[in-house]
Amino acid sequence: DAKWSDGWITSGFDGYEKKVLSGSGDSAHNGDFVTSQPKGGSKGPNKILLHSTEGGNAGGDIEAIYNNGSGFPPHFTIDMKNKKLYQHYPITKPADAIKSHDDMAGIQIEIIGFSSSSYSSSPWYLYNENNYGDEEWEYLAKFLNTLSAETGIPLETSVDWTKESRLSVDAFKEYKGVLGHMHAPD
Repeated sequence: DAKWSDGWITSGFDGYEKKVLSGSGDSAHNGDFVTSQPKGGSKGPNKILLHSTEGGNAGGDIEAIYNNGSGFPPHFTIDMKNKKLYQHYPITKPADAIKSHDDMAGIQIEIIGFSSSSYSSSPWYLYNENNYGDEEWEYLAKFLNTLSAETGIPLETSVDWTKESRLSVDAFKEYKGVLGHMHAPD
């Protein structure tokens, strides 16, 4: 079992590494929430937002993946191929990339790989069974189960995953469960 009393995984997940990125320390993210009381009970996250990095693992240099000046690292980056999970800041802080729509938006996870079919020949294309099989997807599922158990965020989805289907700001704020970047308001 993971222990997250300070918002960081301190034990219990294979391949875990605390990797604070430049500018993503505790003080870089304004606001706190209580992860054990999701929305509907009190202040806290109500969703897990999945996104792809739209790139490979940069030879294992996680800093290089985010060295594009965006300044919006996620809570976690997961490398399913190499069974590595990097945590960039505590889950007691809101995700900067989506907090303009919901400052209690939840937990953001970047999956290393491409989701765009224009990269289908890349070894990091997520939808090629030769690149990503059951073992890789099970690593993500194991982490999602761990995260759900820690935060109370349900492992449910009620959004369309076959096409871009952006939620309104109000619907996004109220959403509970798992969704993708294609569902965020912009």
